[in-house]
Amino acid sequence: MQKANTELRAELRAAKIPYWAIAERLGVHENTIIRRMRTELSENDRKAFKKAIAEIKAE
Repeated sequence: MQKANTELRAELRAAKIPYWAIAERLGVHENTIIRRMRTELSENDRKAFKKAIAEIKAE
């Protein structure tokens, strides 16, 4: 069984960005991010994650 959101997980791992940093950027608790990552994200959530990743990388 393949984990959901594998490309996002790989991108986070490659950039060494922890879930708490994404949660802080999106204004939610870290546990919310972990829970959302269990199933495939909607297109809107995926865009928000990618935007947050890009912003954190730019810092």
